[in-house]
Amino acid sequence: MGNTDVRSGAVATIAAVITPALLLLGSAYLVASALMGMARVVDQAQILSAIATRALWTKSLSRLISCVHGCRATRWEHVTRSVRSHG
Repeated sequence: MGNTDVRSGAVATIAAVITPALLLLGSAYLVASALMGMARVVDQAQILSAIATRALWTKSLSRLISCVHGCRATRWEHVTRSVRSHG
């Protein structure tokens, strides 16, 4: 009977040591996977922001080009002087 008590005591000790370690590993895995998911969302938001910014710049540039083609040379000189003085 004494041998059984020693084994159950050893099993209880090992279980008491392993259980918190497994809980910590599981928690760390959940935190890491949540952080990776958030990082993916941030990456996608940055890509969408870059696309939107590029689209806005392209649209503004195309408007400026059409304005340049539609305006007289004197108007264009006025626009360039105004841009240079503010830039």
